Amino acid sequence: MTQERNSNPTLAEKSQEDFVTLQEAAQILGLSKGTIYQYTHYKTIPYYKPNGRKIYFKVKDLMDFMERGRRSSIDEIKEQALQETLKRG
Repeated sequence: MTQERNSNPTLAEKSQEDFVTLQEAAQILGLSKGTIYQYTHYKTIPYYKPNGRKIYFKVKDLMDFMERGRRSSIDEIKEQALQETLKRG
């Protein structure tokens, strides 16, 4: 008896160009489905709705969304301030 392999990649195997469902997007971002719905309603996050019903997201768009929220560390802020001070002479 041979085991049939599921052709759908797991969440960890998805590439940046793969599409994911609302549930998978919520798992990737660590947010509730309700929050994701709000983000789509207010157009805070890019999404696809090809058939007018189900919502899909590109993994790359989700990663870009996460990176937009990056905050600099104290060391990075100090380094930027030092560089600005040196520029001004």
